[in-house]
Amino acid sequence: MGSPTPTDLPASLEEFVSRVGWRFASTMPEIPHEYTVAGKATAGVPPVPHAWYLWFTEQIAEHGYQAKFGGRTFTYLDVDGWKYWSLTGHDGVTIINRARLPDQAA
Repeated sequence: MGSPTPTDLPASLEEFVSRVGWRFASTMPEIPHEYTVAGKATAGVPPVPHAWYLWFTEQIAEHGYQAKFGGRTFTYLDVDGWKYWSLTGHDGVTIINRARLPDQAA
């Protein structure tokens, strides 16, 4: 299996965030945020191709900004009133998190 072609990837950051399912991180209500997990249906939404998660993670790394949270530095990317950051779970699975930007709180 080769590298994905551009047609295999989302057309924009907005397409990615609108096509994946987001779940509220209920185990951390004191830090309100949502997450999506590569390769898994989230909130009843079927998973998008894994290449999409890799692409979005690359966008965060290449176009994001660094900020500290809880003594650690993360790279964030702002898209449509949300800040996004990615993590790799203990099982090696990509997790993308998002939280509303302060001036965009619902």
